[in-house]
Amino acid sequence: MTQTRAILLNALSLYGVALVLAAAFAAQFVLHELPCPLCLLQRILFATLAIGPILNIRFGPRPSHYALSLLAAIAGAIASMRQVLLHIMPGDGGYGSALLGYHYYTWASPPSSRSQRSCCSTASSRTTAQRCRQPVPSSRR
Repeated sequence: MTQTRAILLNALSLYGVALVLAAAFAAQFVLHELPCPLCLLQRILFATLAIGPILNIRFGPRPSHYALSLLAAIAGAIASMRQVLLHIMPGDGGYGSALLGYHYYTWASPPSSRSQRSCCSTASSRTTAQRCRQPVPSSRR
């Protein structure tokens, strides 16, 4: 990969991170949704994710710069999964408003958690076991 292409791709990744953070701040200030502590942690980790591309643009691409971004991404995924797991119980309304059926913290998590969240947040007229496609234990029949 050429130096110019590496700088271009790192700049695009910085624009992506800036777009995510801008959307989070827009939800906070325009929609008046105060972030919870885990949302603030995710914002910090998204900003930390940008350190790798910034270093790559300034000093040239190095594996250590990508490693910093990778560590921030793993930490962000862990924080996001923690928040999703706090709100995964059926009947829980989640925190804040939803975008396309998912809360903002769910969008920052790995795709597998979104499928589990949608499974457990369907219509409340069905039983918990039906919503999560789990067999009903014999003691509950």
